[in-house]
Amino acid sequence: YATPLVLLTLTVSLSVFTASLARTFDLQLFDQQFYRIGADMNVLTSPNTSAQNRFMPSPTDISTDLYLPTSAYEQIEGVNKAARVGRYPANISLNNSRISVEFVGIERLDFGEVAYWRDDFSRYRFISLLNALGRSPVSVIAPNQLLSANNLAVGDEVELTVSVSGG
Repeated sequence: YATPLVLLTLTVSLSVFTASLARTFDLQLFDQQFYRIGADMNVLTSPNTSAQNRFMPSPTDISTDLYLPTSAYEQIEGVNKAARVGRYPANISLNNSRISVEFVGIERLDFGEVAYWRDDFSRYRFISLLNALGRSPVSVIAPNQLLSANNLAVGDEVELTVSVSGG
């Protein structure tokens, strides 16, 4: 009975390992997609220019470039809460050189309710971090690699040029 017992043990061990590996890959893919998108749904829109809005039942008559209020997105079936996030190309001026970066602007109050966040991302609560960011109108979050590569420290001031709609 030793040989069948060893084969049975090996088979069960291999199946448990495979199931655990599959679960790990599944959770990693799930987290990766949430981290990339930022929430359950990501709707890409451009400024409203007097056109029929496909989310609103009646035509809108707006002559200037305005973005829809978040309440318009909350009318979409399955959407409970919405927040605006803008991604814009930007440049940081440091020591007579320019570094190209991506500037992400958020509506801080709404963003905390819709953004993907895990407790192991930080030892602080997400809302606390957003409130700390909102205490100063000139605060930004920058990656550690950017700070260390350019001899910057927390609290240093930099000039940031953001291009919004080509302007």
